[in-house]
Amino acid sequence: MGKLSEQLRREIWSKRTTRIIWIVLLFLLLAGYGCQLLYKYWVTPRERKAAAAALQSVRALRDAETADEPIYAARLQEAKSRVARCNAVRITERDWFAEIRLEGYIHGIEFSRALWESPYEDISGKLSVDKSLKLAKLEKLKVLEDRSYDSFEKELGIKKN
Repeated sequence: MGKLSEQLRREIWSKRTTRIIWIVLLFLLLAGYGCQLLYKYWVTPRERKAAAAALQSVRALRDAETADEPIYAARLQEAKSRVARCNAVRITERDWFAEIRLEGYIHGIEFSRALWESPYEDISGKLSVDKSLKLAKLEKLKVLEDRSYDSFEKELGIKKN
């Protein structure tokens, strides 16, 4: 009975133990938050290089938008393969958004190409294949796309050549 009463009097949980547990929990919480911020906002160097290469091929595709079908198809395939490479090196959430944005650029160019290839109604209401009016509209669209590409480069920290 004497040994049992001695063990019951011994302090198992002290204020020091409580403080150590709180400090460890706080450290784990801050480390987890820091990892979350890295995952959300950091662009890996590998992804930055892949995104720069993909954006360069997307710009080349956009420049070939009005070109003949074999040239356009080759550049489209190259752009899609480079975006797929971005998917292969993706690690963080920011990398994922970069890939989605690049795919959006490609889909926008494909849509513009479809409009370029299709006949449209001119002022008189007749179907026309005259592409001079379409070309003027595409030039205006290219200015907007250039702004978007430039902001994308700035967001990812891609240096222009």
